[in-house]
Amino acid sequence: MIEQLKVGDKLTVIKVNSLAATSINRIMIDSIQDGKAVFTVKRKKYYLSVDNNVLVLRGHNLGITQGTWNNGGSCLIMSGNCNLGGMDRESMIELLKTNINPLFDQWQRIYWFDGKSEEGDPIFVPRPVTAHYLQYQAEAEQNINKTAQQINLNDFIYSYRNGSKHQSLNDMLKWHLREDLAAKEHLKLGKVVDIIEMSEEAFDALCYGDHEFKLNHSGGDRSDDISEDRQDVHNYSQYEIETFYTLYTLIRTPSGRAITVDAQGYDYMRYTGLLPHYKTSMAADCAKATAILTKAQNEEAEEKQTQKAEAERRYQQECKRVAKDYPFLTVTVDKYDQKVAANNLRVLLKRKFSETKFSVKKYYYDSYTVSWVDGPTVGQVTEITRLFRNEGFDGMTDSSYPIITPFNERYGGIGSISAERKVSEHYKEAELELINVELGKSYQMRDFSPEYGDNVGTIIHQRLYKKDFTPTPEPKVKCTSKAKPAVEAIQTEGVEIVDYSEKSFAIIGDTKPIKETLKQLGGCFNGRLSCGAGWIFSKTKLDTVKQTLLLT
Repeated sequence: MIEQLKVGDKLTVIKVNSLAATSINRIMIDSIQDGKAVFTVKRKKYYLSVDNNVLVLRGHNLGITQGTWNNGGSCLIMSGNCNLGGMDRESMIELLKTNINPLFDQWQRIYWFDGKSEEGDPIFVPRPVTAHYLQYQAEAEQNINKTAQQINLNDFIYSYRNGSKHQSLNDMLKWHLREDLAAKEHLKLGKVVDIIEMSEEAFDALCYGDHEFKLNHSGGDRSDDISEDRQDVHNYSQYEIETFYTLYTLIRTPSGRAITVDAQGYDYMRYTGLLPHYKTSMAADCAKATAILTKAQNEEAEEKQTQKAEAERRYQQECKRVAKDYPFLTVTVDKYDQKVAANNLRVLLKRKFSETKFSVKKYYYDSYTVSWVDGPTVGQVTEITRLFRNEGFDGMTDSSYPIITPFNERYGGIGSISAERKVSEHYKEAELELINVELGKSYQMRDFSPEYGDNVGTIIHQRLYKKDFTPTPEPKVKCTSKAKPAVEAIQTEGVEIVDYSEKSFAIIGDTKPIKETLKQLGGCFNGRLSCGAGWIFSKTKLDTVKQTLLLT
């Protein structure tokens, strides 16, 4: 841009301030220095330079503050002392053309203020609106009421576009007639480059996605206001893009029904549109499409009503079930009272896992932590805590959302509940011993196991995470002269004791009938023992096992 300027050139600058008011000024280029156009305003020198294909004013902001000209598709402009109010873009262009000079044709030399750069300098971008584009718009306005049969080759017209690719006429009309989609309908300027005459029957049967139906013109978009030898074709400004129009193929019938087609570089139908008067010229088609839409919308409304009624029925059914299954919990009267919810959580945990002591503490604002030693797994406890959760988190939107259930509405809710179980060292040592027995090694907690590809401590944590250490309740026995052992002795056959290692022994054989007894005695089943599948025990339990199983 700068290289096109020379000393003495006059540029028209349209300046927008924070009040969205625009003033039009002429500046004269005083000199060209180091690729910068220098000019003087009120005895002060400023210069224009090019940065990423936009014209940047440096040196002083000339009273320009942050503002936009394209707020909601309209702009407040000021010419001289006349505030003309909000105007659409095309009216503004016509107005500027009139106010500057009816014969003014140097549109490439108008620069629009478009905010500030990161350094705070006002940025101007070119708006190359020429007489070509204005002429095409004027011709399209004149043709807007023409019937399809009156439109000729090379005529400029407007076509309604909505949605993307369509499969049929009814499919396209759906996008234009549905109330929730009609707002996206927009007129697009284009030039008729080919006309296809078609019978009514063929027009009705036309499949828009059929690649076998070939077009004579490849369509696409072009601008007569941008030089064909333009090098930076991928860096058009938003104002330059506005000068493009579409090359349409018009498909019409003798009755005046018609559609516009843009192949976008291909030889088959890709993007289709409708003439501005389609609601009258294609009234029968619109009525048919509306009937289909109405039927579909009624069916959709009925389906939604059915689903809503079914959801309400299930909700009420769940409310009754919750009230019946949890009569021992306290009903909350204030859904924001987390104390009731926390107490109910404690009661439910105690009732479900009576042999384990839980700690339920508030962590912060809307978050609680449940912790315990050994006992049930984290998954088992989470099945209880999730009943009280009344808030979820969506990582895609980085926001929370409410979780409303009959349970948390009745018994209280808590936003976030974490579960933390601590496993005793003797369980870790026992699991370490089992790993060493399985692998025939003597690993310690911090050792690396190539067999598992991880540290032994990590492997133990992963294995224990899924194990339930809930203590077995001691059976209540009547007082007698001689107390019975916690585990009654049983007669066994087909099993034997094997001295497995220095610290462990195994029970092998037909152990399936007595597996519950072996589990109560503290044994762990392992199908990979060197002596065959069996139950592994610590030698500290040898006498107890022998006495219980009546083995010698």
